[in-house]
Amino acid sequence: MPAIAQDWATGEVLMLAYMNEEAYLLTLETGYAHYFSRSRGKLWKKGETSGHLQEVVELRLDCDEDTVLLRIRQNGAACHTGNRSCFYRTVEGKALADSSDMKTAATEPVLYLIPVPLADEPIGAALPPAVFSAVRSTDFFIVENEKSAWRFLSRGRPRGSLGTVSLRILDEHTDPASVPSLFDDVPEGAPIAVLSEAGLPCVADPGALAVAEAHRRGIRVVPLVGPSSLMLALAASGMNGQNFAFRGYIPADKEGRRRAIAALEAESGRTGATMALIETPYRTDALTADLVSVLSPSTRLCVAASLLGPGERIRSAPVSEWRTSPETPFGKAPAVFLIQSGKGAGVGCGRPSSRQRNFPTEAQRTQRKNQKE
Repeated sequence: MPAIAQDWATGEVLMLAYMNEEAYLLTLETGYAHYFSRSRGKLWKKGETSGHLQEVVELRLDCDEDTVLLRIRQNGAACHTGNRSCFYRTVEGKALADSSDMKTAATEPVLYLIPVPLADEPIGAALPPAVFSAVRSTDFFIVENEKSAWRFLSRGRPRGSLGTVSLRILDEHTDPASVPSLFDDVPEGAPIAVLSEAGLPCVADPGALAVAEAHRRGIRVVPLVGPSSLMLALAASGMNGQNFAFRGYIPADKEGRRRAIAALEAESGRTGATMALIETPYRTDALTADLVSVLSPSTRLCVAASLLGPGERIRSAPVSEWRTSPETPFGKAPAVFLIQSGKGAGVGCGRPSSRQRNFPTEAQRTQRKNQKE
């Protein structure tokens, strides 16, 4: 049956080929386009020799179920002539003319930023198709933890495709001076990816060093959509979502932690901002206890734990309520903590109030008036 290959992002028709049952089933099994050559009487995998693979994002059948539509991510040129699309000629009267914009340059190097589900849930429910397309098209991954990376890739790639995967470690112990070496043995034009431990990469993890190196090398950085615990917690907190600051980890020792909490509350009071922080899961209860103890009764506290997981718990209330109605311990649940001082609560939510606007001085008003005249 006819098989039409279409760019999944732009909708551009790239090529027309044919499939038999075996090619159709191989495409479904591997996630890469396979076709049947009627002239040669044999199966062929698109890009097997040229490297111009077609990664299938979605497969559709027409109403008569006799034509296949492959919505794909095209690596390189779709046409054997080197054109982006096989439909590179236009009909002008009775003559054919080549379209000047169809030539495909050498494959552009790309660094994908691959998100990972926050909880142990079916990854198809947590991540969009574009993420899986990038995971399938990439063999070189920069990861923080090798074990968890293999676990994710085994769920996100076709069975039997892990043999070509190469992992390189970038964690808190990596010497920043060694980051360029992570890119050195990647073949020219081959995509590479930063894989998060959970949620979006490069926020509160060392992946940002790899992104900076990619920019230095002129590699295009492509962030992909996925869950963000910070944004989910902020949205669910009822706190100021227009003015907020992420402070990452605070000191682990008790006295240093309590001083940092007081400083964050004071900053929130001065600015009206929501202050967000995180902690390693085994300190979730200790940090919660110190927040409830140190913060003023009118300050709002939100703890968003196990986001998107079966044990998800989100509580947002004034500290006075946390004290009168203590929360059941969170245990070792991963959590995001947000605070907003009662002195700044509500300020900055929506259009800035008159208290926040910087009104022009008399000299500035006179200057503007003279400019208009």
